[in-house]
Amino acid sequence: MNQKQLDVPDLAGARTMTASAHAQQKWRLSPRWRNVLLTVHIVVSVGVIGADLSVITLGITGLTSGIPELIRASYLVMQLLANTVLLPLAFTALFTGILLGLGTRWRLTQYYWVLTKLVLTITVVTALVFVLQPRVNQAAVEVLRISPEELATNGIGQVGFAVTIGIVAALSVLLTIVTLAVNKPWGRIRFKHR
Repeated sequence: MNQKQLDVPDLAGARTMTASAHAQQKWRLSPRWRNVLLTVHIVVSVGVIGADLSVITLGITGLTSGIPELIRASYLVMQLLANTVLLPLAFTALFTGILLGLGTRWRLTQYYWVLTKLVLTITVVTALVFVLQPRVNQAAVEVLRISPEELATNGIGQVGFAVTIGIVAALSVLLTIVTLAVNKPWGRIRFKHR
């Protein structure tokens, strides 16, 4: 026997494991907790897409309406949705996705599609926090600062356009993430041993 034996008893204390078998043991979610976590992950991920679509609708309304009250309401509701619905759901989707990656057979770095989903999700959440949220907050400030007459003719300017384009870009990445989750392309990542 050329593998080193370790005295690692099981719960009954009757077996020992080889060093390689011990190294291969990884934390896994039980089937019950995997299903609970997967359900939460799917629900919050669908919620992110729904909130994103709502924010896009508000952005388009703010850009195209000539009614000052509707423009003002669009950007103020957009701020509320982005800060209290979209961001918490996005963080929850990221967190549950990481837990599923760690606790299931897919792992985080064993399959290209899982790793790509992780990178894209981190990118979207980062962009939401550092790009979208400040612009949405700026849009809400601008819409309150600008007179109703100016809102009716000029809207809030480039800020409204930037917010809407940013959230459309986020939606395209989210749809790519969903496509990866459904199709699971590319296979396993092969690490070269030196």
